[in-house]
Amino acid sequence: MNWHLYTIMVLLCIFSFNQLRCQTGESKTKMVIINSREKKITTAGIGYAIPVVQWKKPDSLSTRTDFPVFEISGAVYSDSRLTGLKLLINNEVLNDGKAFSVLPGSRENEYNFTRQITLQDGLNELVIESSNANGTSLSGVRTIIYTVTKIDASYSEKRLALVIGNADYTYGNTLLNPVNDAIAIKQALTDVGFKVLYYINADQKTMKRAMDDFGEQLKGYNVGLFYYAGHGIQVKGNNYLIPIDAALKVEQDVDYDCIDAGRLLGKMEAAGSTTNIVILDACRNNPFERQWSGRAGGQGSGLAFMNAPSGSIIAYATSPGKTASDGSGKNGLYTSAILQYIKVPGLSIEEFFKNVRTSVERNSNRAQTPWESTSLKGNFYFKLK
Repeated sequence: MNWHLYTIMVLLCIFSFNQLRCQTGESKTKMVIINSREKKITTAGIGYAIPVVQWKKPDSLSTRTDFPVFEISGAVYSDSRLTGLKLLINNEVLNDGKAFSVLPGSRENEYNFTRQITLQDGLNELVIESSNANGTSLSGVRTIIYTVTKIDASYSEKRLALVIGNADYTYGNTLLNPVNDAIAIKQALTDVGFKVLYYINADQKTMKRAMDDFGEQLKGYNVGLFYYAGHGIQVKGNNYLIPIDAALKVEQDVDYDCIDAGRLLGKMEAAGSTTNIVILDACRNNPFERQWSGRAGGQGSGLAFMNAPSGSIIAYATSPGKTASDGSGKNGLYTSAILQYIKVPGLSIEEFFKNVRTSVERNSNRAQTPWESTSLKGNFYFKLK
């Protein structure tokens, strides 16, 4: 074959092949993506045929912290819709029931993500697995070293809790979550060493008897905790917990049909326990307000501020005078946050409630801000290690 003719035929073949590649959407220029976890090399056309992850936080390859909760963030770049986003910690997919928060970025192919995680003691190697219709890729590795706060091994205490959840009101509107909340709190407190006295849909007589019994038993314990979920109101600056049989036709009926929260505080203070914790997920709208003539609308919404007696902390689902959401899921917003952090080791009670407040504010778009009044004198940890 003539050499010049052969050269022309080769050039025509190369040109045709490149034209075909361009028509199918594949660029002649290649980008190499290195999968750092499996050490495999794959190729993709220019752009983001398969997803590419860029870390924002942690912003360095290795991070040290003594705080157990960490929020990771970053961006995923993909030319097509994402079909999956997973977090691997130490080579295992994290299955904690939570999900990534993913929002479109400023660019057409950008997706910004955030996710809160609870760190394991020691080394935490983080990798993001992202997928779209074209394939799956793994991010680079970020390492977080978490050092658990060391607590004196001699630290020990006896713990007693009273848990009440009221939802099925005879004369007021039924609430969605207090029974579920009380059941979940009972189990969580049991898991961190509390003996729990537990009541669901309690009438006034049952609530008073439960508080009296709790106060007597508490005399033999170091730590007392009272958790209440249900309707609660303030009248003339005093807070009342509403039993399921309360029939509040006029405002003055609260003294006869309800339980003054001060009664419970008095029982706990008289018991002489070192640490007392009161958690009130009861800052909802007054279900009887429309029946009370001559009362200004909105007056007495939520609960009033109470000073915590010495050695105690009082925690509210929202700030004084405001109302809290009953929630639309299995548990209320406030109790969900409590359940999220109660088993995290090494959190002082002050840090615990700060985390709860941050979580509730975030999940309510700042519509609800939990509040505490404290006069604690020592350290307390729900879970030591």
